[in-house]
Amino acid sequence: AVLGGCISIRDRLFRRSTPESATPTGAQRHAPRRSLHNMAALSFASSFGDHAVLQQAPAQAVVWGFAPAALGVTLTLAGGGLSSKLYGRLQPFNATAYTWRVSLPPIAADHKPYSITIEQAGAPSATLRDVLFGEVWVCSGQSNMAFLVENAFGGAALVQDANNHPEVRLFTTRKLTAGSPLQELGQDTNE
Repeated sequence: AVLGGCISIRDRLFRRSTPESATPTGAQRHAPRRSLHNMAALSFASSFGDHAVLQQAPAQAVVWGFAPAALGVTLTLAGGGLSSKLYGRLQPFNATAYTWRVSLPPIAADHKPYSITIEQAGAPSATLRDVLFGEVWVCSGQSNMAFLVENAFGGAALVQDANNHPEVRLFTTRKLTAGSPLQELGQDTNE
């Protein structure tokens, strides 16, 4: 069995409910608005979050984010019988922040949740929870990406069936226009 995830860079594909909530949001996550002013906190980039799917072995998934200082960062990967400490590489981002990057070891899809914690001396840690490893598909398009599965013929049944596949997770960025490449998903374009 292969786990899957889809990153839609246009709009949501479908929504589903989870046992924790009757609201149909499921593992769908939207990139938060992020200002360049708050990138100076130790954090993961907004493309990473709880309930994410990262690329499975043989590839090495790469995670990255922001750090407030040029001090080293330590990443702890735990789950699936594994506990590893890895060290990140830092690069200047702007006058007040740095970016960090860590390549994870290749991890096979196993339906077991992992947690990923990043730490830096003098800064509060940040943790991703319930992360799975599997196939990651990046989807893009025009109106075809804005069409919701629930609006297709038999779509309501397909959306309900999605509840039987909690390992399939979606991530959607908000629609925006920018005059130059953005450093971060969801970045405020009015800066």
